[in-house]
Amino acid sequence: MSFYQLPDNFTPGDYDVVIGKGKKYFFHKGNAMLRNIAASMLEEYSRSKTKLDKSLIISDVAEHVRAQGSFVKRDNASDKWVLAEDLLCREKISAVFRDAMHQRCRSSTPSTSGKRALRRAEEQQSRAFDPLPMLQWKNQIPSSFTFESSRPSFLLEKTQSETPFPSLATAAATSPKTDIFSIFSVAMADITEEGDPFEPKPLYEGPASA
Repeated sequence: MSFYQLPDNFTPGDYDVVIGKGKKYFFHKGNAMLRNIAASMLEEYSRSKTKLDKSLIISDVAEHVRAQGSFVKRDNASDKWVLAEDLLCREKISAVFRDAMHQRCRSSTPSTSGKRALRRAEEQQSRAFDPLPMLQWKNQIPSSFTFESSRPSFLLEKTQSETPFPSLATAAATSPKTDIFSIFSVAMADITEEGDPFEPKPLYEGPASA
């Protein structure tokens, strides 16, 4: 039996830290204990300025584990449980500290997906009422625009070309006659010449046959 080899019937206990990959080892009680120890010393570890200071903290964590348990792993050659080398134990503790610090940074900083969701909500809220399109439409309206210009063009042309209804005073001023009947006849003559614009006109059927 080598120095690192454990008995054949050995099973990692609740205070043993298993070095290996996979969820089975991650959720082992001894590995959870190691994460709790690292979390309790994380502030001191993060304030350390030199590698020597960090190395001393890692040594303290290893002593905490070895006070009640061990660092163990599966030997690839024999598929038996063995004690892990000291260098491998320190690498395991250092990795736990790195994961804890990374998790703390993620929890203190909003996630990228959270930032995107917040940005989309702000954009939707700003688009709920955007006065810019209305202002642009208003600026495109000519200053001389009036609501009368929205009438059909043929009505505008007809209205502008129509001769206003001659008043009796106008007829009296333009007619050399002074009696009321003459004045009225002059006014009616102007209207008759214009004709009724809304009266239907007969279709042209060509020259009448003899």
